Amino acid sequence: MPGPHPDRPIPTPERVALGRRALLGGGALAAAATALAACSSVARTPTRPAAPQGPTLPDIQFDVARYSAPEQSSPTGGPFTMPPVHTVYLTAALSRPPGPADQRELTRVLDELESRYEFGAAGLMTFVSYGLPYFRRLPGELVGAHLPRLLADPTRSVLEEAVPGPTDVHPDHPGVTKRRFTVPVRIETNDLLFTFRSDRATTIQDVLAWFGGSGKLAGSRCRRRPSPGC
Repeated sequence: MPGPHPDRPIPTPERVALGRRALLGGGALAAAATALAACSSVARTPTRPAAPQGPTLPDIQFDVARYSAPEQSSPTGGPFTMPPVHTVYLTAALSRPPGPADQRELTRVLDELESRYEFGAAGLMTFVSYGLPYFRRLPGELVGAHLPRLLADPTRSVLEEAVPGPTDVHPDHPGVTKRRFTVPVRIETNDLLFTFRSDRATTIQDVLAWFGGSGKLAGSRCRRRPSPGC
């Protein structure tokens, strides 16, 4: 579920969010970095045009075509746009309700990422998405007053929990198997999802290391305590 802006938390009574070190465990970071290193050696980085002029960030989350490359034509004549080469997803589950200090820390972290890496495929694209467990941590009257509902059925929210599809491997579908990867679908209960995209695996690895406490970002040391910059 995307937020109202590519890199900012949703409005809450106190615009609360979360701190990076309370969110992400070392195991998840290590697994993401290892997987990224495994595929980076065979990936090819495309030639990108200069960054687009205008707003630094897109107005709509995931509307990133103009930050990747102009539309091109394939040898067969079909149009295509080359997205970032690497994408890493980090899920996060809160251990407590978020507070104002967490919101300030998240804002600082995102500001520092944006100041160090230009938004775009050649730099870094960072997105923050929110799961239903996050909204359940907020006061019920706040969510009820601001969360849209279906016009055809006002009793239903526009945000509903995912369910296994009819072709997914799941106990509810005992006859479904896959030719290569028979991995059961599991609906998790994460509060947030961080998405990092870049042409350069080293850029995302640098971000993962910083989230893990390296104290460095884009070659320079960064303070761990909230501050205007590094």
